[in-house]
Amino acid sequence: MPADPAALPAAHLLASLAPAQALARRLPIRDARSLLDVGGDSGAFTIALCNRNPALRSTVLDLPAGVEQGRRRCAEAGLGRRVGFLAGDVLARAWPGDQDVVLMSHLLSALSRGEVDEVLARAMDSLRPGGLLVVHDVMLDDDGQGPPIAALWFLQQVAHRRDSAPLSAAGLRHRLRDHGFLPTISEVLVPGLTTVVLSRKEPLR
Repeated sequence: MPADPAALPAAHLLASLAPAQALARRLPIRDARSLLDVGGDSGAFTIALCNRNPALRSTVLDLPAGVEQGRRRCAEAGLGRRVGFLAGDVLARAWPGDQDVVLMSHLLSALSRGEVDEVLARAMDSLRPGGLLVVHDVMLDDDGQGPPIAALWFLQQVAHRRDSAPLSAAGLRHRLRDHGFLPTISEVLVPGLTTVVLSRKEPLR
């Protein structure tokens, strides 16, 4: 029996909630007031972070279908007044500036090598001095040999798109430095699959 199409967005949200809540418990953003959730889709990460940090306001940037879904989910979570939405391609639409935090979850692994550099440059421009960039994504071990599920994920990506860019925390930290970021912490979020890499825009002196 085919899946009910109306149930798919809810299933996607539920699959994202556990890692979103785990990330919200770990992030050092107690004093943050503005978040840009790039490719935020269902709004799971925005919901978890706003629930954890009552002073935080979020803007979700995604394609129109994702924005429609996210707007509905955030309203259901009672966060309609604290979350704004921008519909558009993250590579084409202007990003708001002066953000305390920019979050990109499961975005970089869907992009080409050149597109990864473009969104990192956009994140740098979007953040205020001292702001935090949070990248959560499927990542290989630094030696590139695993974990198996992540390796299979990237093999599928390469088969679908030859210019895709397999990620590792070490490789991403190197690219972040090239864009002027100061990498701080990287740690596994979903064992065997995803890693979080934190970096900061250099503060004003």
